[in-house]
Amino acid sequence: MRFRRGGVPPARTVPAGGDYPLHDNRHTACSRWVMGGVPLAAVGKYVGHSSIQMTMRYAHLMPGGNILANQVIDSFYANAAQGEVQTDTRTDTSRSVSFP
Repeated sequence: MRFRRGGVPPARTVPAGGDYPLHDNRHTACSRWVMGGVPLAAVGKYVGHSSIQMTMRYAHLMPGGNILANQVIDSFYANAAQGEVQTDTRTDTSRSVSFP
């Protein structure tokens, strides 16, 4: 395969195996859009995905996708260690419930 100066192969060059499905370009475009910060909904619309589930296969490529989740849970435990967090997750077992 011969490359141009910029490192990009000419548009009509086919890899050594001879087969190059055009769908690979579509997958690469979706991946690069998501890595560049384009919202998943927009990517799905651009390429015509019929459902968000089809587009969600690119979600792992989102930059900083887990940062907010990590910040929230870190903040919760930091505040809990200082006794500042009160949650409503405990079940009051002092009251008895009777069913007919």
